[in-house]
Amino acid sequence: MKLTPKVELAIKTAARLHISQTRKGDGQTPYIVHPFAVAIIVSEYTEDEDVIAAALLHDVLEDTSYTASELGRNFGQRVKEIVLSVSEPKAENGQKLGWRVRKNGYLKRLESSNDEALLVCAADKINNLSSMMEEFQDQGVGMWIKFSASAVEQLQFYKSVLEILEKRLDSEIVLKLRRILEEARQLFLTAPG
Repeated sequence: MKLTPKVELAIKTAARLHISQTRKGDGQTPYIVHPFAVAIIVSEYTEDEDVIAAALLHDVLEDTSYTASELGRNFGQRVKEIVLSVSEPKAENGQKLGWRVRKNGYLKRLESSNDEALLVCAADKINNLSSMMEEFQDQGVGMWIKFSASAVEQLQFYKSVLEILEKRLDSEIVLKLRRILEEARQLFLTAPG
């Protein structure tokens, strides 16, 4: 990954915006580890600084008070569009949306997203599944208490994402996601408890 001024600004912005957040799994890992990991995965498939910046910023609209207009102003329309494509809808009429509604909205956006957004999506899901498997190894089935959906529901969502990516994205990253998802399915559904 080339450290361009835009990528460096994205690193600083993501670190500042996610500073007080932790990962859901263990509640201790600084959240910023996730966007950094997603950017590293993305950089294995592209050197495009906008796509790498979007990977670093992919959760800021969902999880912080940073707005789409700020994102566009600071990083350009292309980065903004990629991040919007991989962001779940947060609320409707002032009401926080439920897990299933958010995930369905996310899947609907993926259906019309460009290849760059699909690449960020795939990297995000690879890192999420990898992290979930690590946490599951440490905590077992009790880990699912921290999530808004069961293992079966989570796996079905990831399968739906994979199906969209298999239809729309011609990249080796899709094969990597398929392998990780199968490993997760084996681990989560065959564990005792």
